[in-house]
Amino acid sequence: MDKDRFGGRPLFSEKFPSLWSGSRATHGVTKGKAYFEVKVTENLPVKEGSTESPLLRVGWSVSRSAPQLGEDDLSFGYDARGLKVTSAHFNSYGESFEVNDVIGCMANLDADPVEISFSKNGTDLGQAFVVDKSSLGEQALLPHILCKGCTFQVNFGQKEEPWHQPPDGFTFLKEFQSEDLTRTPIPPKTAEECQVLLMIGLPGTGKTTWAKKHCEDNPEKRFQHLSTEALILQLKTSGPDAPEQDQKTKDNLVQLATKCLIRLIPVAARRHGNYIIDQCTVYSSAQRRKMHCFKGFQRKAVVLVLKDEEWKERLESRKEKEEEIVPDYVLLEMKANFVIPTKSEFLEDVVYAELGQEEADSLVAEAKKEARQKLPTNDKRGNRMQKRPRTERGRGNFQQQRNFNQPPRQYWGPQRGAYQNYYDRYSDQQNRYYGQPNYRPQNRGQWQNYNDRSQYWDYYGGYRGYR
Repeated sequence: MDKDRFGGRPLFSEKFPSLWSGSRATHGVTKGKAYFEVKVTENLPVKEGSTESPLLRVGWSVSRSAPQLGEDDLSFGYDARGLKVTSAHFNSYGESFEVNDVIGCMANLDADPVEISFSKNGTDLGQAFVVDKSSLGEQALLPHILCKGCTFQVNFGQKEEPWHQPPDGFTFLKEFQSEDLTRTPIPPKTAEECQVLLMIGLPGTGKTTWAKKHCEDNPEKRFQHLSTEALILQLKTSGPDAPEQDQKTKDNLVQLATKCLIRLIPVAARRHGNYIIDQCTVYSSAQRRKMHCFKGFQRKAVVLVLKDEEWKERLESRKEKEEEIVPDYVLLEMKANFVIPTKSEFLEDVVYAELGQEEADSLVAEAKKEARQKLPTNDKRGNRMQKRPRTERGRGNFQQQRNFNQPPRQYWGPQRGAYQNYYDRYSDQQNRYYGQPNYRPQNRGQWQNYNDRSQYWDYYGGYRGYR
């Protein structure tokens, strides 16, 4: 978001151009005729060869709806392709819009049912959605914006001159009385009040199901569910003309979502809130790395370990529903490296969501032993480098040796910090060392220890002996 919080742009536009990014207002309305307007200000440059096109989606949603505007219940959006969308159903509406177009968003909550409509550059496009008041209940409608590859500005009435005047009877949100506006729950003010849960378990053990249920059971905490599954939805361009995806495209999406999640975790750690990190995270190094980002938070691990028969059943049902197949060698690697964390400097508590601690520990130890027996034995680390013939390694090959008749070679690249140009300041000493007939390439860097035995003469004392 911009500094004034009335505009924004995608956070990872260059690295992930296909990722939708969005923002939802902190205040909404439950009554009256509300209006705000959004302007597409700029299309961001795209990478060479990228097929992604800039898009903006504007509208209204409730605080508990998903970040993807229009793709679940009680979320209503107007897409730049000339589409209206709610509950992930796209239909033709209005006209397409692009840079410098201004979209007005209207919600008539005095009507029963509630009416939602939009305008383009001051021209009313007609009614887009009709919503039963009973389905909204006491939930407020909040302005919601979603963008990809472009920047936007929003006017809630704070501008001295609006881009376009609101229709008759409608009022900018800023002109509503404070008692007529509903504030979304305020996030925690300090890190000590925030909570982060790290899901730990093999694929198919029910981590995502547990995380979603925990979010529903604790609505007051407003957990942000960070998972590759959620990011895959944000990396797709949904719509009536969305192409079908083959297995290769799906695998690429999973890899892209995983890379994006790695970048999002440190961003989340810098913002106060409650989070659930939903990945397998069976490696101890990954557990430590993710939790160290959230220093000062209430950090807990949620471990899900199942008996072998039940786990295989869940894994099979997952394959049928999601058509996602985890390779056997990947499962073996995970089993062989599965570490159940304990309370430590980066974890205040460990919760066992399925089996108890003793049973889970014994099952993991047994699975670990079995998986390591099935995995192929790796070569020693020292022997992993591809061996080359002796002559190619610079031994005995005269052409690869240093030609001492040539000027000394500059071995030192630019250094950082206090070492900037360190060796340049001592070029005379190193040149004397490297020019000696007994020089060996493996001894480079030791020129400081070399003693030049040539005599030298001092102006005040005459010959001063050897250097």
